[in-house]
Amino acid sequence: THARRYLDYYVANPMHDTALRAVALDGLGMHRDVRSLDTIVESLGDRDTWVRRSAANALGQIDFSSRYREEWNELEFEGDDLAKASEDSDITVQNFLAIALGEIGGQEAIGILQKILMNAKLNSTKAFAALGLAVSKDKGAGPILAERLSQKNLDPETRAAIYLSLGL
Repeated sequence: THARRYLDYYVANPMHDTALRAVALDGLGMHRDVRSLDTIVESLGDRDTWVRRSAANALGQIDFSSRYREEWNELEFEGDDLAKASEDSDITVQNFLAIALGEIGGQEAIGILQKILMNAKLNSTKAFAALGLAVSKDKGAGPILAERLSQKNLDPETRAAIYLSLGL
């Protein structure tokens, strides 16, 4: 649609106001159109925190139904850009991205979530990774969560999120 193309254009131009670019990313997310993936994923690396937050949120809203799954799998940026974004300096970006990765699903997204669950510095980020794994509905998520749950040094926040995730 014309609206989606204009939003893509607006977001992609760093000379535009960052607050409006963030709102435009929210609009792209509401469109749920996979054709905006390039713009959204590139925005995960933006200098502005609000733009990155909106990009992570928009990514989780994209329609990754079966008709788009093949296109997603063919995109070259998935692993590097999403793995890098999962280590963002802003906790909200990290948390939104964990849920988005769960929505995306697939082997690469699950691998990134597993890495976050095992290595994140903040307990809340680990908790969001557990929830992302639950949202994924991936068959491999349960064993990953159960393995992490069996570790003795697990903080209460992550433990609670894993129990919740296993129940979803």
